[in-house]
Amino acid sequence: MSEEQTLRKFKTLIGREWGFGGIQKRCFWKEYLRMFNEESRNKLELLKSHIEANNLYALNGMEYQKQYYDDWKKTFGLTFSFRGWGDFMASLMNTKEGSLEYEYTDFSW
Repeated sequence: MSEEQTLRKFKTLIGREWGFGGIQKRCFWKEYLRMFNEESRNKLELLKSHIEANNLYALNGMEYQKQYYDDWKKTFGLTFSFRGWGDFMASLMNTKEGSLEYEYTDFSW
């Protein structure tokens, strides 16, 4: 399966009950968002705004799972695996700092 086919298949799965999984790619926020369907992008933008407003940058996967998982599932309609959370937070941090320094492993656990 080509990378394009894999991404297309992945896009059809995004946002279902099982939550987001890891993509293992360093990217900025805009590039990260392009990997998702429109409904998921809207939810991710809301969560991003919440993180910015509450200065929750650099939150790791364990903190997310223990402190925010249930509440954010209800509030934003999103769930993440540890790797998926790492991708999400790495894209936010890369964008905030203007470099591709971070990857999913920096925030997964």
